Amino acid sequence: MLLRLNPFTIDSISLTHGESLSAGTVFLVMIACAFEKVMQDSLPDLFDAQPDLLFQLVTMLNPSVLQEKGVPVYSIIQEPGNFVITFPRSYHGGFNFGLNCAEAVNFAPADWLPHGGFGSELYRRYRKAAVISHDELVCVVGKSEFDSRVSTYLKKELVRINNKEKTWRERLWRNGIIRASPMSPREQPEYVGTEEDPTCVICQQSLYLSAVACNCRPSASVCLEHWDRLCECKPNKLCLFYRHTLKELNDLVLRTDKTNSDETSGDSQRDLCSEKAVTLAKKVKGGHVTHLQLAEEWLLRSHVILKNPYSKDAYASSLKEAEQFLWAGSEMDHVRDMAKNMIEAQNWAEAVRDCLSKVKLWSCNRNHDTQRMRIDHVKELLRLGNAPCCEPSHLQLKEYYQEGSKLIEEINSALSVCSEISVADWEILYSKALDSPIYVEESEKLRCKLSSVKVWVDSVRNCISEKSPGAVEVDVLYKLEAEILELQLQLPEAELLSDLTKQVKSCRAQCNKMLEDSISLKVVKLSCFSKNGMVLLVNIPELNLLKQYYSDTISWVSRVNLVLVNVHEREDQENVVDELTHIHRDGSSMKIHVDELPRVGIELKKACCRVKALKALHCKMSMDFIQQLIMEATTLQIEKEKLFVEISRRHAVAVQWEEKAKHVLASEEQMSEFEDILRASEDIYIILPSLIHVKDAVSMAKAWLDKSKPFLSHDLPIISASNSYLKVAALKKLVAESKLLKVYLEECSVAEEVLKKCMEWEQDASSLLQDAENLWKIDSIGAGNTSCLIPGFQNCLLSLESTIGSWSFSWS
Repeated sequence: MLLRLNPFTIDSISLTHGESLSAGTVFLVMIACAFEKVMQDSLPDLFDAQPDLLFQLVTMLNPSVLQEKGVPVYSIIQEPGNFVITFPRSYHGGFNFGLNCAEAVNFAPADWLPHGGFGSELYRRYRKAAVISHDELVCVVGKSEFDSRVSTYLKKELVRINNKEKTWRERLWRNGIIRASPMSPREQPEYVGTEEDPTCVICQQSLYLSAVACNCRPSASVCLEHWDRLCECKPNKLCLFYRHTLKELNDLVLRTDKTNSDETSGDSQRDLCSEKAVTLAKKVKGGHVTHLQLAEEWLLRSHVILKNPYSKDAYASSLKEAEQFLWAGSEMDHVRDMAKNMIEAQNWAEAVRDCLSKVKLWSCNRNHDTQRMRIDHVKELLRLGNAPCCEPSHLQLKEYYQEGSKLIEEINSALSVCSEISVADWEILYSKALDSPIYVEESEKLRCKLSSVKVWVDSVRNCISEKSPGAVEVDVLYKLEAEILELQLQLPEAELLSDLTKQVKSCRAQCNKMLEDSISLKVVKLSCFSKNGMVLLVNIPELNLLKQYYSDTISWVSRVNLVLVNVHEREDQENVVDELTHIHRDGSSMKIHVDELPRVGIELKKACCRVKALKALHCKMSMDFIQQLIMEATTLQIEKEKLFVEISRRHAVAVQWEEKAKHVLASEEQMSEFEDILRASEDIYIILPSLIHVKDAVSMAKAWLDKSKPFLSHDLPIISASNSYLKVAALKKLVAESKLLKVYLEECSVAEEVLKKCMEWEQDASSLLQDAENLWKIDSIGAGNTSCLIPGFQNCLLSLESTIGSWSFSWS
């Protein structure tokens, strides 16, 4: 059974899953010290070799040994689904009865905080690195929002930490460690464990609140308790690093009183005051001097330093001496205030000296590559009514500042009355600003204004110059006109620009009026090419648009004339249609009216008609289509063209054929007439309406002949050798169908005659059957008179056989 202690003596809870049982032994908190003593007495060699043995899961001791030594041992059986809570400082171990699954987690309620402090000290004693920094956790919680349930436990830890820090810092001071420095602030002070602190090289504990370091070992730090084991240097070489002053730690303790009663608040004051009762003092040159006495002496010397002329070495020495007081409690607030004032005064004096040296350096060298001091920075240094310290150079800097302020007034005055000052005056004033050792932002405004004027003048000269490489945009003219109004200057180039702008606006107005109405080609030509003077130097969009319209129209007319040359003689009329369609579409969308557009429309219709005619020549078309095509050609007056003459000839032949076909269908001509008509249709390249009817009539006639052959080819009175009988019903149907034929056939009369004979035979056969039935009835009367009926039956039978054999037809 391996024994262990929860990390950092924190609470834990475990849960077992599954079917098996898990048993464990729990040692109560009250007997933790007795347990540790028994372990050390029982295993002294192991503890000598590994001091943190109790924190490792490598030791097993029989519980009976503990019981013999007077350590109570309590055991429980944890069944599946049971929770087991282990409180702080409880040594526990366990074993499983079988395969199971268990989970455990540590947790820390508010009442754990004192146990956490104990665990921190325990880890320090055994030199084991802690999971978290207990000091950091307590301080972060103390700075955050918490309720009264937490403050009771939190206050105790804060008081303990405060008293411990106070005790050790004062001990270090007594031992001669007077150098001190605050630690670098954290980036996220409201979180725990986000930033790693150095650890003590002796006890491995996190150095969150304070540390001691030496220049001889820059990478090593120790806690306050092990300051004397860092190195062999003298104490005055060591430096104390602290994150919070004792005053700040005291404030954290007092902050917990906000959520507590007055009685609790009084307890906190007594806890803190109890530590202040002992006066901090140490031996100095055979006598004793207190910490507070040294601080008061430092204050007196600092007041003298502030009144004397500024000395960098004096300030540095005084601030270094103040380090031994700044880490203390609220009794050193006046020292902190004085140190803060001295730092501000030192920074101000150094800034004044640096600024004045740069101003003088620039004034002497006139080096424009060197950055000048901005007047805002100088003003910021001189803004204080009373100087924080005695620095004589700030009076010289003030003189430079006054010169810069005067320059600002001159520039603002020049910019406010632009119309009364010439460009030359601006240039003189700008040169003065460039020679000043103090940089003023108003000089940049003057430079921009002066630069804008020069750029404007150059732009105007380029616009009105005939040597300009390209035309000037209208927007550029308008922009220049607006800029001169903003500059508020009277320049000769302004009048030239104004005249040019007026001409441009007049030209644009004329062009816009023309673009709104329907215009002719001649009017556009006169308007586009009659302009002269400086207007031609300007790129006017409306004028360019008219020129483009004119150019497009001239190009369109040329295309029309090219396409219409011998257009009726071209064989690729489909291409002609495409060309004329595009030309007509382009002409319809043009802004300029042209006389050729109606002509193009007519020629397009003619070309479409020719395309239809060519299609009719190469593909069979209907009679209606051909007739409509001839009418359309007549309307367009192109019916005498060779193409349409041929179409008309074909149409006439087709009309003649149609008349003849209708006559043959109506008069039931012989098969030869129908075949002649069909042969004649093969030479006609037009879809003939009656051709299908003629073909149907011939087809029906031939089909009828095929079906009637069995009836017309047999010798009816003689039975065929195969005894195949033809049905009378089929013959009746053929005779009925022959009435619907539009072709005259002699076989139709033969079929009618055959049907007539069949009907006569049927009547004779019915009569014989009736006689036979009568004889049968007589025979059924009695058996005594049958002898006299035998001849009658014989005669009837002979008649029936004769009748059956005389025809080869059968009926149902």
